Amino acid sequence: MTYGLIVQCYIKVDTLDALCKSLVECSELENFNLIFWVDKVKTTSVYTGDSDANAAVFDYIASFCTDFDHLFASIEVKSNDVNLGTCKTCQSALDYAFQSYDFVAFTEDDTVLARDALAWGTALYKSGILSEKDTIALAGESIFFDSRRAAVDPAYVDVAISEANRRGYFNKYVKLNFVPSTCFFTTKAKWDMFGSIRGQPHGDEDVCNLCRDQQLFCVFPVVARVKDVGMLHDKGHSVRTLGTSNVPEIKNTYLTADSLIPFSDSPEPFAGNTGRLFEESVKLLGFNSELAAPPIFTSAPWKLWCFSLKNFGDALTPAILKHYNVPFELVKNFEEADLLGIGSNLDRVRENHTPIVVWSSGFMYPKSQPIAYNNRIRFLGVRGFHTDAAIAPNKPVEMVIGDGGLLVNKLFSSDNIARQYDLGIIPHMSDVNSARALGMMSWPNTKIIDILAPIDQVLAEIAACRRIASSSLHGIVAADAFGIRNCQLVFSEGRELEGAGFKYRDYASALGYHMPRITLGKETTFHKIVDLIDGIQSARVDVTPIVNELEMTVALLRGDRRGLCQI
Repeated sequence: MTYGLIVQCYIKVDTLDALCKSLVECSELENFNLIFWVDKVKTTSVYTGDSDANAAVFDYIASFCTDFDHLFASIEVKSNDVNLGTCKTCQSALDYAFQSYDFVAFTEDDTVLARDALAWGTALYKSGILSEKDTIALAGESIFFDSRRAAVDPAYVDVAISEANRRGYFNKYVKLNFVPSTCFFTTKAKWDMFGSIRGQPHGDEDVCNLCRDQQLFCVFPVVARVKDVGMLHDKGHSVRTLGTSNVPEIKNTYLTADSLIPFSDSPEPFAGNTGRLFEESVKLLGFNSELAAPPIFTSAPWKLWCFSLKNFGDALTPAILKHYNVPFELVKNFEEADLLGIGSNLDRVRENHTPIVVWSSGFMYPKSQPIAYNNRIRFLGVRGFHTDAAIAPNKPVEMVIGDGGLLVNKLFSSDNIARQYDLGIIPHMSDVNSARALGMMSWPNTKIIDILAPIDQVLAEIAACRRIASSSLHGIVAADAFGIRNCQLVFSEGRELEGAGFKYRDYASALGYHMPRITLGKETTFHKIVDLIDGIQSARVDVTPIVNELEMTVALLRGDRRGLCQI
């Protein structure tokens, strides 16, 4: 079986040369018909030298065909009659290729391919993953191991290579709801779904919006098979339009498949926490061997402060610590505390605070710039990546990004609870009257859950529901822990609970998804909420990796590993 391989070109002969040199090193070339597709220079172009550069591209391609045509099933050279621009040229090229091939690889002229890039794409194609209803393309690039504008120390790259091999990232892939413009693989059936959109003036962005609106996905390798090297090229559209210093999308992929073990042609889905992996790969969190701050010592029970034990979220920390046999005592005065747990209470910790350990806390509001805390403040974990970004470096390697409330699936077993309600509504304590006013108490097969009830009761009632809609963050967290589909409720447009927008986004960032939400009004019905929840569930991720990491930090608090990381 032969496949199509399109290389879209214009005026960048230097990057085209780099691409072609990497291409001839790829395996499985004999299975691909190579099509060079060249856009024509505008007759009204204001840039001098573009016509000569365009001619140089044709000359280069002619030389390449002479030297390397024996490597491919065939080589064609096509060009536009008039300038079409990148998006329309992409559509024209793929429309042409799909007249002959069911599976086509596409790349622009400013990429470098790993040796197994084509093998990667064809292996996934043969696996049938593009037959899945919600999957429309495969990507060569990766969002992981990319430091963007930051420089990367070669020593870190060596550690990244070691860690990627040790953790089995080499042959793993993830599904994300956008398609990269630079390089992708797809089939004729899937191209029929998005090809005409890709050909619009801003088609690359429009396709990504389509994915997000309709919950469509692209498969990305965890370790890149393609590196984009053209963002800052002086002949690139972005540089010419915005100037080098204003180009927003800078890619600095520092780990590709060529750095790792041989390809095994059996890619496997990555079931871990992609949010955590992204943080590791970009900032190399977890690759450092030294703690950023000196330890905080304690041999006595932790002094735990909670805002209010009447509130479900605040009451979770003592319940979880008790379950894991972590010694603690509650204190009423925040200044006496040496442990801060679950909730939006990190704002209380000042830069010069006395020694305290922060576990799973978050900010109530976003910060304009990161806060530099003194080195007696230890962060074992925060609620999400937005909170993490607001903390200046002073973080130990054990830090977990994720809400500790996800441990309720260890605290309370839902296995024997029958899912008897179609919908559970969890109003924040300030929203109870609004729920009554909307008539939710009379909705069919709906359970209204009192967030101020005892923890075991709240958890049992959540576990008894097939879906959860909540204006209480920890109602959502508990639903995620139990694997129950859910969404955020906003009971009145323009009157979201204090800090709720930020804390929901913060929590969702740790799971790597966009928090679905619905603003309630008189027209809102039971069926509208049910349809919303049923429509978004495929975007959620497995919380198990975060739960495992949270349990490791609880072991630290209990003292089991205090010899390794003395709190």
